[in-house]
Amino acid sequence: CIDEPTSGLDSSSAQVVISCLRQVAHHHNICIISSIHQPTAEVFSLFDQVYMLAKGGVCVYSGPPSDIRQHLTKVSDRMDQDDIFPVEELIKYSCLSYEDSSVQDLVASSEVQILSQDLIVSEETTPVMDGIPTNRNRFSMKSAWVLMKRYTLYVRGYLWPILGLMYGLYLCFGLTLNILFDHNMIFTDGCVNLEDEFNSTCNQTQDKEDEDFHLEASFIYVCFGYGMFLFLVLVQSAIMFSKEIVFFCNEHRNGKKILQFSSKIMLLLLLSIYIKLGWYSTGAFYFMKIWVELLPQIPIFLIYAYLIDIYEPVRSGIYFSIAFYIILGATAVQSVGHLLSIVTLGEFVALVISIPGIEAIFLMVSNLGTPVKRLHYILQFISNFAPTRFGIEAMFLLQYGFDRCRPKEVQKILFKLKMENDEHEHHTSFLLYTFIMLIFNLLFYRLISLLLLVIKSNHYDHRRKRAQKIANFHKNLQPSNVIIPGLQC
Repeated sequence: CIDEPTSGLDSSSAQVVISCLRQVAHHHNICIISSIHQPTAEVFSLFDQVYMLAKGGVCVYSGPPSDIRQHLTKVSDRMDQDDIFPVEELIKYSCLSYEDSSVQDLVASSEVQILSQDLIVSEETTPVMDGIPTNRNRFSMKSAWVLMKRYTLYVRGYLWPILGLMYGLYLCFGLTLNILFDHNMIFTDGCVNLEDEFNSTCNQTQDKEDEDFHLEASFIYVCFGYGMFLFLVLVQSAIMFSKEIVFFCNEHRNGKKILQFSSKIMLLLLLSIYIKLGWYSTGAFYFMKIWVELLPQIPIFLIYAYLIDIYEPVRSGIYFSIAFYIILGATAVQSVGHLLSIVTLGEFVALVISIPGIEAIFLMVSNLGTPVKRLHYILQFISNFAPTRFGIEAMFLLQYGFDRCRPKEVQKILFKLKMENDEHEHHTSFLLYTFIMLIFNLLFYRLISLLLLVIKSNHYDHRRKRAQKIANFHKNLQPSNVIIPGLQC
């Protein structure tokens, strides 16, 4: 619904604007309602339907522009003359008072015509019990591609400083970890023979104290480097999505509401009769959001993996596995951020409170304190929905597992996490389990986020009840005899 789109324009520019609106309405099969003061004949003829008000707010004509001449013959004998323009003549009548006899004749004729059209429609059509089905936009790659190009322009024009700051924060965090922690801790394998360890419990030497210190430092390094990195990803994804979901809801709402217009202006012009729900589907928007957020981050994630990879001297080629689990975990956590934004409805205060709360729960069930296998069974169940847990477990397996210890030995950290025995035969199964659970978390949070977004943006409307309400409204509808004396031409 557009109020006076040609206001302040000359006749040529006004014709260009209305012609553009006409093309948009016909090409996209939507309805545009516009109001215009004193249109020219060329502009007037571009509209499909015209609803004209005279002084006082009474309707003097309703129908296509081509029928105006025939309509005016009922009150004027000059319409057969070639030098008479129907549009200008109708505008002259609309500027007369509602008490004028010619205006009253036009009003009566328009009312009869409208009622006759309603009667013809009721006779030539069959009522549908559930009403007319809503014309919805479906998912299409074309819509997603258009949204991607639009978002790219949005990033180039506005978001690039914010994204640059976040990406710089990732890299500074990884560089800080690389500098603060002693790289010599990676040479401590933490392998012990359970029998020898039991016999030498009382003989704690300086070497064993140093070994325990290095193991504790390595444990903190992995948990901090992976867990806090995912926290930064969670913050970025949640805050960014909370801002963008506002624009999405506004654009989706614009196409979802039936356009209605009523005001004091003299002319209402209808360009089409159909309207679609939303400018694009919810799936197209979320599909676009997933990829435009992830693709620019992949190079940053690869650089971050390079910064925190201090294990190459003892685990050659471990970089690729670390990078893979960082990207996989970050993708899953992004879904959590989207879910928080949808649940909190984009409220910044609620988001700021919920993000640390969710991260605290994730870290609590990620072996940072008590190993998961020793927690209450309810907390063990909750830990299955914590991407941080499985990423940290995978990092420990990559660093200390897979025959780094000799037979009959166990690795201390893996043993406490219940992922180790003296034969080292289940490391592949444990690593595969972490991969499967990260994929599960990714899909689970993606689907839940998409489902909630669909529910939020596409409110369920019972079609049969809606059709009954419309029918009852028309049955009880009475013609209005209200005159608005203050309404000027």
